[in-house]
Amino acid sequence: EELEVERSVNKLIAARELLAAELASRDGVEAFPSQANFILFRTRFVARRLFDALYQAGVLVRDVSGYPMLERCLRVSVGTPEENTRFLEALDRALETLE
Repeated sequence: EELEVERSVNKLIAARELLAAELASRDGVEAFPSQANFILFRTRFVARRLFDALYQAGVLVRDVSGYPMLERCLRVSVGTPEENTRFLEALDRALETLE
């Protein structure tokens, strides 16, 4: 049982690192280091506009731009590789649309 938990944690860490690297490679996206199961990121766009574009694509993230010092920030949970790919594809389309 403990080995199974360790495997799950290691998979989550690997997925988080890959997702963070992918986010950071996007133009105009700043991903902040994370030790949690989510990644905070900032874009040059109004967070609510990006949130709405992602939501319309069926991807739910958390708009945290109302918190102090988090203007233009959203938070995405680390998911399965398929979910992370779907998020990144929706993000790319949304970023193009908002240009």
